[in-house]
Amino acid sequence: MRGKRRRFWWLSLVLLAGLVSWGGLGPVVPAAGDMADDHMRRGIQLDDLTLEEKVGQLFLITIYSANLDDADRDLIADVLPGGVVLFPMNIVDAEQVTALTNALQTEAQAVGVGVPLLIAVDQEGGPVRRLKDGFSPFPSVQLVGGAGSRDDAWQVGVALGQELAAVGVNMNLAPVADLHRVESGGVPGQVLYRRTISSDPDLVGELAGGMVDGMGEAGVIGVLKHFPGHGAATQDSHNELPHVDLALEDVQRTSLRAFEGAFSSSARAVMTGHLWYPALDPAVTRPATMSPMVLGLLREGMGFDGVVITDAMDMGAILREYTLSGAVIAAINAGVDLVTFGPHVSAQDQRVVINSTIQAVRSGAIPMERLDEAVTRVLALRVAYGLTAWSALDVNETEQRLLLDAHHQALVAVAENAVTVLDNAQDLLPLDSENQRVAVIYPSTYSHILNACWGIDPDLMWYGYTYQPTSQDFAAVETLAQNAETVVIFVEDLHQNTTQLRLAESLPPERTVTVLLRSPFDWERLPEPLTTVVLTYDSIPATHVAACRVLYGVVPARGRLPMAVGPYPPGMGVQLPEEVGDW
Repeated sequence: MRGKRRRFWWLSLVLLAGLVSWGGLGPVVPAAGDMADDHMRRGIQLDDLTLEEKVGQLFLITIYSANLDDADRDLIADVLPGGVVLFPMNIVDAEQVTALTNALQTEAQAVGVGVPLLIAVDQEGGPVRRLKDGFSPFPSVQLVGGAGSRDDAWQVGVALGQELAAVGVNMNLAPVADLHRVESGGVPGQVLYRRTISSDPDLVGELAGGMVDGMGEAGVIGVLKHFPGHGAATQDSHNELPHVDLALEDVQRTSLRAFEGAFSSSARAVMTGHLWYPALDPAVTRPATMSPMVLGLLREGMGFDGVVITDAMDMGAILREYTLSGAVIAAINAGVDLVTFGPHVSAQDQRVVINSTIQAVRSGAIPMERLDEAVTRVLALRVAYGLTAWSALDVNETEQRLLLDAHHQALVAVAENAVTVLDNAQDLLPLDSENQRVAVIYPSTYSHILNACWGIDPDLMWYGYTYQPTSQDFAAVETLAQNAETVVIFVEDLHQNTTQLRLAESLPPERTVTVLLRSPFDWERLPEPLTTVVLTYDSIPATHVAACRVLYGVVPARGRLPMAVGPYPPGMGVQLPEEVGDW
């Protein structure tokens, strides 16, 4: 939450022997009692809710159809949830999602507590995009890191929020505020590969906060994740409980610093990660989600009094050691306000867990004061984002609300600021199309590359190769390169597209510009002679257009590495001026 900032010089973590101190900045937020008064003024009275209605508000449930079938309706009527998370099984296209969210809200209004559902989705951009068909292809947040601008992060957040709001989604389980570290994000297949903004905690905090502010501008709740930080984990919490063995001072200056910076934005929701930090909770091996020590740090040490949301509770880090009901009750007692079910929890198991939570309140295993505190925060979140009333969206106008053309242009502008020139030792950039013959070689499936470059240089020579290049492609590229003075080749995902790598290797290195379309870490697979390398951080139409505009000097090269790549440190990027010309 936003507000006057104050200095927290210490948080006493009660250990087996002694105290551990922690210092840093954090925002001041309204106390739970103040938020309750706020609800009263708006006609949302906690005392009017039954126990079952209060407990239901603490859960984001999972449904199993794309059209809200009878089984889903029965589940909503039985458990009166605070919200729903949409997974791929619920998603077809933009119009269908709009119809589904309309149906969800209508059903909740008929059987629930009279406040709209929180409808959430994972729409990080890049490798994690639940909403695809009919939506903008949002880039990996590494691109936001490459641009390095809070304004650009805000613009991406606005566009994300507008598209989610256009289909009735009001909560985005993003952005990732974990730091990039080689342990968890430097190799394909790792859980955070291409999902992190930067290795710089200050930059992560600034840009993640900017994205949350942008989404909020569109009336969508952005959720920072995965506190206290998944970046240093070497295990995947989907499978097991990661042990993050960092010293306390390392945690303070890295992961916690990033979240602390993001909390200076309008952020009112944070997701916990299922991972154990011995430095923060040394006495008990347990996930941060279930740790009073870690959530006490978040509340008291960092001043965050917004909503704490769990990562999906059906992940291996939880279920390998705990029953689902036991874990949920422990998480609520530790300070969690909103529990998320993942895609693998059956309707019946969801009923059992929620009923177990009701019984835990009745028996005193969960104090009523803790329940009321959590419900108060969840209701206050709706008030803060104007989600206390709902009206149906016109499914037939979904495409108009999505603003896809405007968002494409906005993403091009951000991508232009992110394109990073790693090296220009041969002085090949910007391309001199007036005095040199330029050849552009690209995967033929990406017509935006040819259209964008040809729009700048109508005289360019070009060749579109099949995604897995054939012998015919190699022969054609060789001939083209012999007739050009400068060659530009676009490639991506070289860890699996080895024939694309061989195609790049076949070109004369002293005359070749290699554009890595998706992962900056593809640099490490390039042969040493290919020294003129350009990064775009993702392979979407917006980055294809931006790459051509930077290559030809239509716009200056401004991007800088958000994390180390090979010998290049964070912040590296050859800054090239804009070429003077009539474009």
